[in-house]
Amino acid sequence: MQGLIQAMNTLTRAAGQIQGLRVQWCEPESNPILTTDTDTGKPEAWCYMRLEHIEA
Repeated sequence: MQGLIQAMNTLTRAAGQIQGLRVQWCEPESNPILTTDTDTGKPEAWCYMRLEHIEA
């Protein structure tokens, strides 16, 4: 879960620096959700992020 939260914060902070995209804003759309992968049985975490960008 901590890795997901760090990834969310990094993406939110650095979205404007993604090459090939002109990002206007990026923000989490949901809280992180902790689940178990059905194939491997390992824990995983995920969330939805909203990324608004300008088309070229």
